[in-house]
Amino acid sequence: SMNASSPSLIDAKRYIMQTPWNLIYTYDIEDAKQYGWRWLGYSYFSSYFPHNVNSNMQTDAYFIGAFKGGREQLILDVAKEMQLHDVNYKFDILSKEKHISTKSVKFHNKYIKYHRIQPFISNTNCIIEILQQNQHCQSYRFFEAVYYNKKLITNNHNIINYPFYDQRHMKIFDTPDQIDYDWIKEKENIQYGYQNEFSPINLLNMIKSDIL
Repeated sequence: SMNASSPSLIDAKRYIMQTPWNLIYTYDIEDAKQYGWRWLGYSYFSSYFPHNVNSNMQTDAYFIGAFKGGREQLILDVAKEMQLHDVNYKFDILSKEKHISTKSVKFHNKYIKYHRIQPFISNTNCIIEILQQNQHCQSYRFFEAVYYNKKLITNNHNIINYPFYDQRHMKIFDTPDQIDYDWIKEKENIQYGYQNEFSPINLLNMIKSDIL
């Protein structure tokens, strides 16, 4: 998202704006409106399947994300409340700065390959999505919740307009005190009915149509 608070976007914006492109696609519908780019819709694919149950990786809640974009304090505050409410949680946080890791909150100084975090996503009861400040669209966490039939807590208010949104299994929060921690721990049989609607094939067909 071009309006997100990530410092890396400064160079990215300069590069995008100074380079002549025939067509720019964006996954952020607000960016599409603001810059006149092509919105690619909802696209997600995983070659990993949700049936690899591992008791050693099972949690009530799981978060994966970088310590940037003005969301740093909210990440820490949510983790603190998880502990206070006796939630079995795991946070994997990417940070360039050095931090002290705990059993439940682990800091990493380099990106974690997806096949390493996927088992934690597949074995959690609830996925946590915390967007960067000024980000207006979903992260991978939304798609993973649908794909793996998981509960989702998110600070993305636009989620109510997304396909497969279900208020029974997806909850919005702004501050940690708005989170229902008992609900996070409660086990439910969730079925969003996903049938590859997010397939990148749709994006490939869009590109093919645009260039012909």
